[in-house]
Amino acid sequence: MENQTTFSKHVEEAAKTTAAMQFDHLYKSTRLQNSIARITIIVGKPAFILTITAFILMWMSINIFAPIFGYEPSDPYPFFGLSFWISSLALYVSLIILATQHRDEEISWQREEFSLQLAILNEQKMSKLIQLVDELRKSQVGSSNAIDKEAHAMSSAEDLKKVQESVLKNREKIFDADKSKI
Repeated sequence: MENQTTFSKHVEEAAKTTAAMQFDHLYKSTRLQNSIARITIIVGKPAFILTITAFILMWMSINIFAPIFGYEPSDPYPFFGLSFWISSLALYVSLIILATQHRDEEISWQREEFSLQLAILNEQKMSKLIQLVDELRKSQVGSSNAIDKEAHAMSSAEDLKKVQESVLKNREKIFDADKSKI
């Protein structure tokens, strides 16, 4: 029999949301996005830099020493062909990195929204705890039933839907303002 741990509802929801975000990131991306991610991983490794360096040195050596062995160099000094290929490679690597950053930014937005939801959930829990402590204080023998204004203000939790609506409105304002600059 499996040892199943039961969690409270909000922890289960957080776990499901995290799993859904990971699923979306890994399995709902297009083939092109997956290919770009794999290329970025390859380009980011030291072996790629060493390979490119070795290729450049080999290219230069072959073209410098070709006349010594009686051959016509295919790309004589100042190596215009090599410059073209290096520039082309730099362009494509830059575009691949930009595409990867864009994809990572989308995931980052989802994580930030999820973090905000967790923060609001924690704030709701704290509000409930403050309410309970305040009720306990009031129920103590000999304590005054005076309202603690600070505890009362802190005991009201923010509405998650209203906070999300506010975030979306502010995001739209920022994007609209940013678009007007273009």
